[in-house]
Amino acid sequence: MVAIIGTGIVVMSVYGVNKLTHLGDETTPRRVALRRPIVLLSVMLIVIGAPLAWTSLQVTLKSILETTVHADADAWAEEAGWHIESVTATNGRIDIRAEGPLPAPDPADLTERLADTELDLSLITVTLVPVETVTLGQ
Repeated sequence: MVAIIGTGIVVMSVYGVNKLTHLGDETTPRRVALRRPIVLLSVMLIVIGAPLAWTSLQVTLKSILETTVHADADAWAEEAGWHIESVTATNGRIDIRAEGPLPAPDPADLTERLADTELDLSLITVTLVPVETVTLGQ
């Protein structure tokens, strides 16, 4: 973010946008053309703002997707005494990582829960990691 603002300041300085600060200077009566700076700032807004808006939208959608899947996966895992370590959406795929004691929960139950989400279930991978906890010294 700082780099974007810094770049904007440098570009505006190079193109003379800082001359707008002298509008109230009464010692040099001259007409200030606002068209060029307004066009420049508008172009900069589009060039910088559009990718930022697109990225923000993608991050928001990914977060909503992960949260939705995480809620269903949590309920499924808890029934078997397991817990969800992570739900990660990357490149259209969703990876779920669950850990817990044997026996492992049945993935068919998770498939039923996720069927209502209208997601392409073939793009979801579940990694089940059995965990055995041992207390030493007993």
